[in-house]
Amino acid sequence: GDCPPCRKLSLRSCLCGALTDQQRECSLPQLRCEKVCNRLLACGRHRCELVCHEPGQCGQCPSASGQRTCPCGKTQASGEIACDKPVPSCGLTCGKRLVCGLHECHSRCHPGSCPPCRRSTKKHCRCGASMKELPCKDEFSCGAKCSRIRDCGNHKCRRKCCLGDCPPCQEVCDKKLTCRNHKCEMICHPGPCYPCPITIEVRCLCGKTSIRVPCGAERNAKVPCCSELCQRASYCHHVPLAPHSCHFGNCPPCELHCVKPHDESCGHSCPLRCHDPIPPEPPLKYPHLHKSVKRQWHPPPEYVPLSLKQVKCPPCPRKVDIVCAHKKQVLVCHEVPQGICSDTCGAPLLCGNHTCPRTCHFMVLRSAMIDGEKDGGSARLERFF
Repeated sequence: GDCPPCRKLSLRSCLCGALTDQQRECSLPQLRCEKVCNRLLACGRHRCELVCHEPGQCGQCPSASGQRTCPCGKTQASGEIACDKPVPSCGLTCGKRLVCGLHECHSRCHPGSCPPCRRSTKKHCRCGASMKELPCKDEFSCGAKCSRIRDCGNHKCRRKCCLGDCPPCQEVCDKKLTCRNHKCEMICHPGPCYPCPITIEVRCLCGKTSIRVPCGAERNAKVPCCSELCQRASYCHHVPLAPHSCHFGNCPPCELHCVKPHDESCGHSCPLRCHDPIPPEPPLKYPHLHKSVKRQWHPPPEYVPLSLKQVKCPPCPRKVDIVCAHKKQVLVCHEVPQGICSDTCGAPLLCGNHTCPRTCHFMVLRSAMIDGEKDGGSARLERFF
């Protein structure tokens, strides 16, 4: 069979001699550089435009080779004309096909390119919806907007005089995201939108404890557990409530007894459990924690607890022993009537000679044990009527 090509290296030069001492395998073709020859041709006016070649192979001047014709190509030049001189015009109509591809050039034989076509013709617009007569060289574009649906399947093209190659949709998607709080800001796309990238901070009532949840999940998020103590002021006339953790809604009810003194004629204190009016439950600080809250949240007005004088207690429920010089009876304190005894008083007057003729008007009230009390009443009140 044939011998393999020679793989030995040798120092070689390019054809024009611009590159020398280049290592190259013997079996490879002759080395050519990218340099233009640029040698002066035989005409003495032009230079060789060929790339790297052997000396003496530049060839003839291309402008002087063969028979030369006029610019339109219809007439051949008579005699020799120097390569640097143009062939004169023949004076005939040019007749070359114009750029429009429909008409011919009606100018006289001329060098260079033909002028634009000036003939009038009926032309369709690019989209083919309208026709108009105008110069052949002019492009006709109607103002009709393309009504084709783009590749997104949602928006129309809206490009004027569209050829049918509608570009990809570049409008913002603007669909409502699953969070129902924000809209998609991506370029219009097929299929579902990505989840909302925003997270919402949900705080406890005092604001010292918080968690972050995905946008939209805050509607059903549980209030974060806060270990801080509730900082609300007491809503009743007692000392601050028992320490308890931060919370929404009203504080737990007061467990202390009222102990507000009744009117001066009674002298007892209210034994009932604290019955100050409970303030209305403040609105939620975060509306998303309650689906029925639709309006913007505003801080609730500061609740001012009632003073001791403003607290209204029920009538005194204590039972008392009513003792006068004539009778003894047990009644509820607020049910003690005036003049319970109809006998004449008969008490000696200060003069020492007569007795009081009035109806009995002096009684002694001893507090008795009321239901649920363990400490018997020992108060003694003298009441005059």
